[in-house]
Amino acid sequence: QIEAEAAKIEVEAMKICTRLPALLTGQQALAASLPEFKPYARMTQADIDDCGKDVGKHKGVAVTSGA
Repeated sequence: QIEAEAAKIEVEAMKICTRLPALLTGQQALAASLPEFKPYARMTQADIDDCGKDVGKHKGVAVTSGA
């Protein structure tokens, strides 16, 4: 039963991963148009690349801030 619940959570986590490219694009656009936001625009392509890399291993989803 725990494995089934873990699989459901992984599916939901992957939904977050699929939304990250649009989030990165929005972040970059905001940072370009609002210089005050630039220090907070810390998401990178590496965050997208890392997202979900551990799914299927039951270790969770790796989402980092680069901090």
